[in-house]
Amino acid sequence: MTLKRIIPLILLGIISVISFLFSVGLIIGYIVGRYFPKELSKRKTKFKAFIFHIRNWKVHLHHWFLSILTIFVTIIFGYFSHLPIIFYGILGGLIFEDIYWDRKWYKILSRKV
Repeated sequence: MTLKRIIPLILLGIISVISFLFSVGLIIGYIVGRYFPKELSKRKTKFKAFIFHIRNWKVHLHHWFLSILTIFVTIIFGYFSHLPIIFYGILGGLIFEDIYWDRKWYKILSRKV
């Protein structure tokens, strides 16, 4: 195994000692973020990535951005403590998967060519 695969497993082991449900959510979020979009792209579905074109700009709303936005919305509206910890684990798994594997994870706004 490469170091890129070992470090997340070690961190998952440490997190699972602290909160089992959060680590289960991390695994679910990671799997959904890693494999679900690929399966949808193989089939002809109406689902499209969150990419919008506005004049000369392309806006790409990545998994990590939408997950962090969801967390902020739950904090602002006071639902943070009412939602189960597994929900935040799933969002964390989506964040981790997108930043860890997507080489262009930081490009939200770019000019159209």
